[in-house]
Amino acid sequence: MVLGGVAVGAVVAAQALARMAFAFDTLSLPIASGAAECTVTWQKAGVTMRPATPGTVPSSYALTDVTGTLNVAGDPVGLSLDPGRFAQAVSLTAAATGGFTLTDAQGHTVELSEPRLTAPLDGFTYVVKTPTTPSGTRMAVFGYPDPARLDPKLMSEAPPEITVDGSVSLVAASEFAKAVNDAFGRGSLAEGAPFGACTGRTQTG
Repeated sequence: MVLGGVAVGAVVAAQALARMAFAFDTLSLPIASGAAECTVTWQKAGVTMRPATPGTVPSSYALTDVTGTLNVAGDPVGLSLDPGRFAQAVSLTAAATGGFTLTDAQGHTVELSEPRLTAPLDGFTYVVKTPTTPSGTRMAVFGYPDPARLDPKLMSEAPPEITVDGSVSLVAASEFAKAVNDAFGRGSLAEGAPFGACTGRTQTG
């Protein structure tokens, strides 16, 4: 009788693991917390960058209140045994609070807020406000010259909790470059020109 119970228990456990593995084919976890800091390396004489929320170093701004989804293409428990595969299996879709304003002495401005991002590919969009579009327009602002570097760590197996450290270089998207050139003069910013970099951490839970 005991052996039969063990056998039945083993079958049930195997079925549960099979269902879990299937579910993890498209596992999505809500981001419970997150923050990032971005530096602006682009410069033009007479144009200053004013962060909405200052970062820890000059010419940087903070992104806070990160929300969104962390996606894992596979079983995070199994993937965590191979950090390289785990990193390749993780992607992020997130929104945050933060941004910055570019301004010059003549009062021309370009204001960025309400960032959204996808990583390791695609890029950032922001709501961009200028004197000609004071209500703001969401547009592609930054792309990535290389995929974002994501370093996930499994903190808890049941339920899965994952922390992801990430970093990415930023280049100007064409829509954003046009907005900057319209504000500060032709040739101020070229599409694909380096603009800065971001580093951050997200945590599911």
